[in-house]
Amino acid sequence: MASDLENAVAALELLFTQSGLVMPVGLKHVLLHMPHTAPPNTSRPEWGPRHRLCSALFRGLWFGSDQSIGAGSRAAGRNTPTYIYPEEVRWVVRARFPDDSLQLADGRVETQAAVYRVDVVDLASTRWPTCRCGAGQGGSQAGGPARRKRRQGTNGTPYQRQR
Repeated sequence: MASDLENAVAALELLFTQSGLVMPVGLKHVLLHMPHTAPPNTSRPEWGPRHRLCSALFRGLWFGSDQSIGAGSRAAGRNTPTYIYPEEVRWVVRARFPDDSLQLADGRVETQAAVYRVDVVDLASTRWPTCRCGAGQGGSQAGGPARRKRRQGTNGTPYQRQR
């Protein structure tokens, strides 16, 4: 299965390269490194990892573009658009979670009345979350989140004393 995921990621990176763009590290983080576990208080099937990954992609596009990507294609009575991702993104999602119990039907989304087809330029121009997990480029060397040092006060203690 790892080779399927590697091939899917290579196809997605090739899509960016052919478009003259670079795949954002944050997008790669969302697709490959971000944990997509269900909240501890639920066992509902719609919280499958594939659904949560697609939700993370949606949030990245919608909020990372200041709610402007696809805003004109919203259906009546809906506050957000319905996104259709490039096939290469779908390959990565399917390869990462091949045994997801929900098995979202991609074809049903395409038949809806108002959808927005996300392209590679939309993916490249979105502000994605930074990858600080150490698994991707730009992560910390220790494998954990980057931490700042404490500020030192004038008297050598980490915090200012009240007088």
